Amino acid sequence: MNDTNQIKKINQDILSRLQNVETSMKKIEKELKNTTGLNSFIENKHITRQDKIWGCEKCGSRLGIYDKEKDELRVRYRDFFAWWKPGIDGYLKIVCRGCSHINEVRYTDNGDNI
Repeated sequence: MNDTNQIKKINQDILSRLQNVETSMKKIEKELKNTTGLNSFIENKHITRQDKIWGCEKCGSRLGIYDKEKDELRVRYRDFFAWWKPGIDGYLKIVCRGCSHINEVRYTDNGDNI
C-alpha cells in the first residue's frame, strides 16, 4: 500500500470515528433533555422524599427505611423482608451486619421515630 492509500484509509477511519462521536453526543444531549424535563416535573409537583433512612449508630450502614406516612419501619437483607409497626412504647433492636453493633429504636407517639 502506498502512502496516499494509507492517508485515505486513516482519513476514512477518523471520519468514521467522528461520526460515531457525533451520534453518541446527540444521544447524550437527548438524555440530558429528558433528565432536565424530569427534574423540572419533580420540582413543579413538589415531590419530596418522605422516607427516612435508619442508619447504624456506630458505622452508618443502612439498617432500614422508616416511612412516616405509613408509620412503619421496613428492613430488607437479601431475601429477608420485614415491616414493623411496633406501637406506643414499642421498640426494635437490630444487629448491624457491618459492625455487629446492637441498634435500638424506640417508638414515640410524636411522629419523630428513627
